[in-house]
Amino acid sequence: MNNKLCRICWNTNGWRRPSGDAVNLESGSFVSKYGFGHEEWLFNYEWLIDGYMYSFLQPINKYRNSYAGKMLDILLYTLPPGFPTMLVAVLRDVEVLSDIHVADVTNIFKENRWLYQMQDDVKTIGGSVDRLGYPTSDDITNIRFRPNKVELFDPMLEVKTSDSFRNLKRYHPYNWDSDYLKYLNNNGTPSLINGKIELPDPQRAEHARLRAAQKGTSYYPQHIRLQNRLYKYLCSKYGKNAVKYEQDFVDISVTTENHVMLFEVKLEPTAKRCVRLALGQLLEYAHYPNKNGAVELIVVGDAMPTTSDIEYLNHLRTQYALPLKYSVFDWESSQLKQEI
Repeated sequence: MNNKLCRICWNTNGWRRPSGDAVNLESGSFVSKYGFGHEEWLFNYEWLIDGYMYSFLQPINKYRNSYAGKMLDILLYTLPPGFPTMLVAVLRDVEVLSDIHVADVTNIFKENRWLYQMQDDVKTIGGSVDRLGYPTSDDITNIRFRPNKVELFDPMLEVKTSDSFRNLKRYHPYNWDSDYLKYLNNNGTPSLINGKIELPDPQRAEHARLRAAQKGTSYYPQHIRLQNRLYKYLCSKYGKNAVKYEQDFVDISVTTENHVMLFEVKLEPTAKRCVRLALGQLLEYAHYPNKNGAVELIVVGDAMPTTSDIEYLNHLRTQYALPLKYSVFDWESSQLKQEI
């Protein structure tokens, strides 16, 4: 069966880098021993190689030799603290890597110093880097997929009480019948009890709120790297004199004759979430008194927009007459590749 159901550890950074949240939720696992899981970089699109994201899934790793060379559709689920099993995403056309392919990609990770970035990320959360100091090939990657083949659920979807895999906790590639549409409501959008995940313990909930608040005011180095590359790209396109870096608290602005473009960088797992987080800032910036002429609001992220994301953005533009766009930043070319 080519559809697989795989568990990934709990993460509050969108599986772009380790968050340290899963270590106290598990016992007897890799995560509980080392403080992180290799799948916590699953959607770090800064590390694209020839248009592919090379990532790691523990359930696949156990059977990689059997699956090598095969194409799979993979439904990902996770176990949040104090909440039922949640569906995270569907990965389409996932290729399981062979020994030779895995070894080649591991060398690229070393050459690009991505391995050192992984070590820094783990040190930041207080995890152990023993397995990253001298990693085997199987420690880095075992699958590859294209970002436009990812369907992330935003918000995540709660697994129904009657479903057989609601209580599955093993990191194992279970067979999946491809019927996840039953988790969507009549409008085709995710349905979640109470509208959000609430963590039951007050101290843990306080920690979760603090993490979210910090995320809006602090910048992870990846954000700065994208912002710097975007600045260079816009300078090459419009001229350095037209481009301003963090002027009036705007990430990047471009001023041409009678036209102002305001760019806000957001690194989130979905385009919709990038727009949500950036919109308030962009609206504030656009109404500063010194902003003359036509203003265009542009959210920049590296997540590929889905049909749902495009519908959401079109609704905002139609309902509120907003000059709002979302552009995809391509890490490999350091250019804006897609705009909606």
